[in-house]
Amino acid sequence: MAGRFCIACGGSGGHLFPGLAVAERLHARGHQVRLYISTKSVDARIMEGYPQFEAHILPAIGWPGFGFRIISFAWRLWKARQMCLREVSDFHPHGVLAMGGFTSVAPLWAALAKGIPSFIHEANTIPGKVTREFARKVQEVFLAFDETSERLKGSHCTTVGMPLRQCFQRIPREVAARQLGLDPQRRTLIILGGSQGAVSLNGCMRDSLEFLTPFMKDWQVIHLTGADQDATMREAYLQRNIPAVVYPFSHDMCAIYSLADLAVSRCGASSLAEVSFFGLPTLLVPYQHAADDHQSVNASVYARAGAALIYDERYHPLENFRRHLLDLLEKEDLRQELAQASANLNHPDAADAVVKELEHVIS
Repeated sequence: MAGRFCIACGGSGGHLFPGLAVAERLHARGHQVRLYISTKSVDARIMEGYPQFEAHILPAIGWPGFGFRIISFAWRLWKARQMCLREVSDFHPHGVLAMGGFTSVAPLWAALAKGIPSFIHEANTIPGKVTREFARKVQEVFLAFDETSERLKGSHCTTVGMPLRQCFQRIPREVAARQLGLDPQRRTLIILGGSQGAVSLNGCMRDSLEFLTPFMKDWQVIHLTGADQDATMREAYLQRNIPAVVYPFSHDMCAIYSLADLAVSRCGASSLAEVSFFGLPTLLVPYQHAADDHQSVNASVYARAGAALIYDERYHPLENFRRHLLDLLEKEDLRQELAQASANLNHPDAADAVVKELEHVIS
């Protein structure tokens, strides 16, 4: 029997990409899927690659803290709730899945008010505000990390891993290099700032190039900088004569990961799942302003498993970043050790596991 499902997944790539991964599997199995996203430009940019899905924009914003902006927050949240109540009455979903973040609040409220089975996927080790608020009210909370369950006592939790889109398949190195205009014979370093970029991470790399250049003769770089950062980084690599392609954002992550030999990355759950899927040795640089410092805790899981090195820019000088990256550039045995441990953390069937549980509501 085909079902109808709503997935609230907007606000960032870390919420939207795993939501899309589940939507792809549901769609492939004959179910109808309706997505709820935010007004952020990153959502619109990502959805350009998925015209097959019906996406509805919610007029919600993230929690602004106490102050005069709370009036606008409350008004937009009420509008989002009313919209979702109308959507639920119109679409009659069999289940609602929330991927966390502020876009999840109104759909969960509407689903609970109408008695519709509801689910949450929590991507991080430190559960977000939405998960903490609704965890005991929904049928099930899907987790990317086992460690999260200790922070959600009294909730029904199942560890499934992080859902990855169907496009995540390794392609031949030569094909990937040709798509990206790079040399398949050179080792490739990729710099991943996340879907919204990372200004300070770009700065770490730019300020380290003078030191690293003598050790990068056999390397080339793919750098995802985020908006308005690409021109500066492109010029920095050009001045050092380092072969590099620099993008603000890319839909061609499959080729990028397939060519990669080493990654420098933020520590969002989607990025971590992706480097594990491709078994990449990684230098993790937690985003220091992440809610509840969840990126640092995410990174610590990988460090304890021997799957990554960590550079925390809050507590350590730039010299530590350079030293860690130099070790990874120079020591193949270290890269292989981290790569194997990273691959061991992969959950290739995460999206299918979520779909299987969702389908129970229509069986």
